Amino acid sequence: MLDLTKKCTKCGEVKNLIDFYKSVKNKDGKNGYCKECSKASAARWDRLHKERRRDLIQARKEGVNISRRKYSDEVLRNRQNKKSKEWRRKNRDRIKSFDLQKRYGIDLEQFNLMFAIQRGNCAICRKSLNMGKGPQVDHDHKTGKVRQLLCSGCNLMLGVAKDNLETLQNAIKYLTKHHKTLDPEAPSTISDP
Repeated sequence: MLDLTKKCTKCGEVKNLIDFYKSVKNKDGKNGYCKECSKASAARWDRLHKERRRDLIQARKEGVNISRRKYSDEVLRNRQNKKSKEWRRKNRDRIKSFDLQKRYGIDLEQFNLMFAIQRGNCAICRKSLNMGKGPQVDHDHKTGKVRQLLCSGCNLMLGVAKDNLETLQNAIKYLTKHHKTLDPEAPSTISDP
């Protein structure tokens, strides 16, 4: 025998199927809430979201077909993005410490100590490290051991050379050979490899 009743998931009452709106989402083709609960739920949403309701009506008048859920998702996403940005702004040190711990196994206190020991200068070029841009934590990629703080240019140089001493020594020889400040009047040595 075919069951022509269904229990409302909102109020819990067992009602005839004609007391439920159609829904393609459910196997039985009917909404989970009865019509009374569906209307009450929609009215509650409208009461709680007057601005959204007004915007939805205006959008429909302008011919834009937008569902409550889509509108709600966009509004919530924008609101969440604002909250996230605000939280990140207020918790920069906490985020930095977490990131340092995760990447290098050091905390913000150890990072700040390294910065103070190096007097805020890059360990290679000795230029001042820009705290806003962020000093780079140099580490051995094989062992993971933290070495010192570098500027982004020096850290990039080591990364491109893959920490290969021979490559870096060859670069020093090359620069020494072609350094113009030794004798600016000296002819170019393009033919000399």
